[in-house]
Amino acid sequence: MTRRFRTVAAVLVAMACLALVPAGPASAGGSSWTLDREHYQPGDTAFAWAAIAWAHNPDLGTPAEGPYHASLVEYSPDTASGQALERPLTPVGDLTISLEPYGTGPVRFGPHHAELRFTVPNLPPGRYLLVHANDAGKYVGDLSGQSLFWIDAPVVRAAPTFTG
Repeated sequence: MTRRFRTVAAVLVAMACLALVPAGPASAGGSSWTLDREHYQPGDTAFAWAAIAWAHNPDLGTPAEGPYHASLVEYSPDTASGQALERPLTPVGDLTISLEPYGTGPVRFGPHHAELRFTVPNLPPGRYLLVHANDAGKYVGDLSGQSLFWIDAPVVRAAPTFTG
C-alpha cells in the first residue's frame, strides 16, 4: 500500500506541475516582471526577468526597436491606472533581450525573455513600479512592465560596543 500511495502521490504532483507550465503567450494578457525580491534597500542589486513574445501581434515592440530603458516610478493610484509615465521617472538601466526562453531544464518560460539587473537608487522609502520603454515610448513585446516592489528605509547599524 505504501508503494501505491507514493505512485499516486507522484502522479498528482506531476499533474500539478504540468498545470503550472505556461502554454504560451496569452492574447488578452501580457507579461510582467518577476523580481528576485519584494523588498530592497538603496544600494542593493535587483534582478528582474520576464517571459515575452511579440510575434502574435505586429503592433508590439521588437528587439530591433530597442534599446528599451528601465525606470522606477513611485507607486500611487494614478500610476496603477496607466499614468506611470506622467510621473517623475528614475532611470535604472537598459533591458537585455534574449530570443531564447528563460530558465534551464524542462520548465522554461518564453518564447523569449528580457532581463534587467540594476542598483537600487537612493529614493525615499515606499512602493515603486518597474517600467520600461524605448525612445518612442513603446514596450517590448507583451511585457507591460509594471511590477511593484518596495524600497525600504536604509538600516542603520549601531557601532559595536566593547566592554572590558
